[in-house]
Amino acid sequence: MSPDNRERGVVLVMVLIVLVALMLIGIGVMRTTGIETRIAGNELRYQDDFYKADGASDYVVAEFDKLMYDKSMSAGDQVNLNSALPSGSAIAAANVNISLVRTGVPPVGSGTSAAYTSTNYYRLAAINNQQTVQVGLWKSYPTPQ
Repeated sequence: MSPDNRERGVVLVMVLIVLVALMLIGIGVMRTTGIETRIAGNELRYQDDFYKADGASDYVVAEFDKLMYDKSMSAGDQVNLNSALPSGSAIAAANVNISLVRTGVPPVGSGTSAAYTSTNYYRLAAINNQQTVQVGLWKSYPTPQ
């Protein structure tokens, strides 16, 4: 038996070892890709829920006077504004509540006179699935003379 015939089996074993190593690397890459895909999907849902809640809070702040003109509230009262959100829009699924925290004088530096106005301080909470956006806002009204 010549030395060349004895070494032919070594090449086959080396090729099999390389194939097994490549297969293990491929399986590892596939598992990592699957996990990364699920992470990206969860992040997308998280951002989508957050932006819907944020959009609902922005809408309520922009339309505050129109939405609250007929609502009489005392400190601690809470009003649900879900029906006020535009139907068919992405933000319509959000749950929006506004509560009157307190009544007092306007914030310092607001340019509003404490002698002629009273101020209501509100807390708005917009919730979509697990995401909550809370906004504090205030509205000054002329005091009766």
